[in-house]
Amino acid sequence: MRGSIQKRTITSRKDGKPVEQYYLVYDVGLKWNEMTGQHTRRQKWEKVPPPNNRKHAEKLLAERLSQVHKGEYLEPKKITFREFKDIWLEKYAKGQVRASSLAWYLCLFR
Repeated sequence: MRGSIQKRTITSRKDGKPVEQYYLVYDVGLKWNEMTGQHTRRQKWEKVPPPNNRKHAEKLLAERLSQVHKGEYLEPKKITFREFKDIWLEKYAKGQVRASSLAWYLCLFR
């Protein structure tokens, strides 16, 4: 997988001064394009959270590329609470908590 760090200068809303902001750009896989009949690269742009410096951006990029390579990366998307609940129960709660706790969680969710 490939990735890079992009630095952009934007104008601050408060005082109008230029502010440097770092972004991560990395490949998250391939997407089938119906129009061309070929796979195309899918890239993700992610704003680097504070501290906004190059060293933090490099560390975060290495982490993201590792997640993508291991297959652990989940692209953020909006989901309903029901979908979140189902994922949470399946991935984290089952096998990690006692049966009585799991029964209580299910009761609360109902």
